[in-house]
Amino acid sequence: MKRVVVKKVGEKPVACDVELTLREMQKAVGGYIEFYPLDKGVYIVVNEEGKLEGLLPNLEYETPEVYEIFVGDVLFVGSPDDEGNTRSLTKEQVAYVMEFCKQYALE
Repeated sequence: MKRVVVKKVGEKPVACDVELTLREMQKAVGGYIEFYPLDKGVYIVVNEEGKLEGLLPNLEYETPEVYEIFVGDVLFVGSPDDEGNTRSLTKEQVAYVMEFCKQYALE
């Protein structure tokens, strides 16, 4: 089991422990997955075809270098290890994700 944060459209983020398989990540986001790196070793997992499918906006992320609207339900995970396996989030990373969602959520 690995610690992740799930952020569904229109809902508050929830930290939970899940089996982090490819199938479970696809189930969480509703389709094929795509990873976007954030700060502090955190990745956001999104539905790779979410915009094409017309999924609802969830988070609007803007920095001087990046502007992105993440659509559909998303999953926050830790960076991959040397073998490419996604890691569990640490307590500090969970706190970062909760603040990230508070700042960028479209609710």
